[in-house]
Amino acid sequence: MYNVDVNLRKSQSGKTPLHIAMENNHLEMVTLLLDQLEANYKARDADHMPAIMRVACNAQSMDYKYSFLYSMLQ
Repeated sequence: MYNVDVNLRKSQSGKTPLHIAMENNHLEMVTLLLDQLEANYKARDADHMPAIMRVACNAQSMDYKYSFLYSMLQ
């Protein structure tokens, strides 16, 4: 296994790989980051928002937002 920091932040945005995966709807990557790589789901970006809140705020439709968040919480 590689020794990588899955909570490493992008310099200006402060986004972690989890933020990026969630914003881009990559559910498999989100699952990998959370379940197997133990990514910090509480990590906040430069705007002080955790990844799950960023997804909730940026969702294009209410149905999509709730279905994605629901699947994340299962």
